[in-house]
Amino acid sequence: MAILIRKTRLKNGAILDQRDSEFHSDTLTLGSDSHSDLQLFGDDVAPRHATLQLEPSGHITLRALGEHALETDAGRLDNIELEPGDSVRLGPHRIELIEVPPGFDAALELRVDDDAKPDIRHRYAEALRLKLPSGRALSYISALLIIVAGLAIPLAGYFQPEFAAKTQSLPTPSDHLWLSGPLSDPHHVPGVADNCQSCHSTPFKQVGNAECSACHQHTTAHFIAPHPGVTDNAEQCTNCHKEHNEPSMLIVSDNALCINCHAQSLQRSAGNIGQSDTIAAATAFSEKTHPGFKVALLQLQQGGDELVWQRVAKSLDRPETREHSNLKFSHQLHLAGNEIKVSGAGGGERNLQCADCHTLAPDGEHFQPITMESSCQRCHSLDFNDQQPRRELPHTDGDELYYYLEEFFISAAVKMRNSDSEPAERWVPNWEMKQRCEGLNTLECGQRLADWEAEQLFNKTGCINCHQVSKVDGQTPRRWQVKPVRLVQDWFISSRFDHRPHVLGPEGTDGACLSCHQADTSEHASDILMPKLDTCVSCHGSEQHSQRSLQCVDCHAFHRDGMPAMASGLPQSHPPLTPGEGAP
Repeated sequence: MAILIRKTRLKNGAILDQRDSEFHSDTLTLGSDSHSDLQLFGDDVAPRHATLQLEPSGHITLRALGEHALETDAGRLDNIELEPGDSVRLGPHRIELIEVPPGFDAALELRVDDDAKPDIRHRYAEALRLKLPSGRALSYISALLIIVAGLAIPLAGYFQPEFAAKTQSLPTPSDHLWLSGPLSDPHHVPGVADNCQSCHSTPFKQVGNAECSACHQHTTAHFIAPHPGVTDNAEQCTNCHKEHNEPSMLIVSDNALCINCHAQSLQRSAGNIGQSDTIAAATAFSEKTHPGFKVALLQLQQGGDELVWQRVAKSLDRPETREHSNLKFSHQLHLAGNEIKVSGAGGGERNLQCADCHTLAPDGEHFQPITMESSCQRCHSLDFNDQQPRRELPHTDGDELYYYLEEFFISAAVKMRNSDSEPAERWVPNWEMKQRCEGLNTLECGQRLADWEAEQLFNKTGCINCHQVSKVDGQTPRRWQVKPVRLVQDWFISSRFDHRPHVLGPEGTDGACLSCHQADTSEHASDILMPKLDTCVSCHGSEQHSQRSLQCVDCHAFHRDGMPAMASGLPQSHPPLTPGEGAP
């Protein structure tokens, strides 16, 4: 409510001046106290003498405080509801109702006797107050000090590094006043922690990617930039890495960081999977909110004049998704109960285990490449001659293997013809083949023996047991073609996974492996044994009952392998994209 107080000062009964004041309050205090809304001096005026109350009805009530009283024509009263014509005295001063002007709820005239002086306490306080600057002057002085200490001095340090170093070493204002929080531990390095300009190159401007890339030159990007479907600020380092925050969290791990873009499906141009595709929407890690897994398969494709291996993304949910490694292999056979034994600790024998062939790499995510020499040869010897069991064939391509056989059997034919002390059976595969060499010279005999052994290896037993071999028309040595072999080393190129905490389960190493990879039922090398989404969700789903829920960054990195560095633009092999050419 609005109350108009008209203050009329009187001296010797004559009016000195009048001043109107507007109060927006239902209650006003009157007294000699400096905190009173209406301060009145005089020996008969108490510090807190009375209150003025505007009632909801519109009437004004004066109430005396404590032992004080209100002087009226009817005598001394503790409270009074003012009516037109009433006059209330507080010491030498009078309060009367006046006509209420438009816009106000009540109006009073306070007739102040200017001859009434404050007592010694008031006079002393007033005299002391006059020696201090006014409130406005103090405000101006304070504002100037703040500008000098908080802006001018730190800004001068930007243009004069020597001045900045000096102010930082003294208990004086410096650019440290501008810090919103402490520097994170990774950035406490010489040249950064002691030099704000190493990152803040332009005053009052957010740190740009160029300043970050000056040190982090090899940090890879998330997508190939500039991408026409992405705004200029979408790949700013400071969007994800917030410095000078407490607690210090340079790496944001909240799902919202990824969901901002991936809450809806996105179109991805050809990148490190070799094809364009659509990235399905993902908002959490569950079967309803996360797309099914895709694996990066390797397929032989024509690349110019030769065949090259290309990555192709395929969904695990499709039954036709198969690996094309050109190998023949049965996990079921190798893991079957007591079928295959290997030497165990203490000289005994034990069943073959996953770790006998699959050795975890130091990164904990991938495995060492499977090779004949490291994984197979200790059980599957490449010997080919019973008389020389230590002599083994080289594990190489078909041409080189035939040349090796030819050299071996030509040498055997020479020794067979020129040495009567050694029986022919020591060198030739069987006696029937020796008889077939009759009538042939030494070279022709060796070649015939090599042809026979190659036929056995490529067509009956040997190479053909594990490899895809085709026979083509033509003369030796290119009669047999072993298809190129390439095993997938990284099935999920856009995600990461640490095997180490997963293989230490209560079921042992093999039990932990088989709980995710159904190798004990796989009969073909083309079977893909990677787990599907539901396998991972059963333990790591976003639902509250999951054993350990995952954030996006637990599996997916923003800085992806195979992408150009954040500091660079498009690679030379990738022309700039324009709207309509793979842009979302």
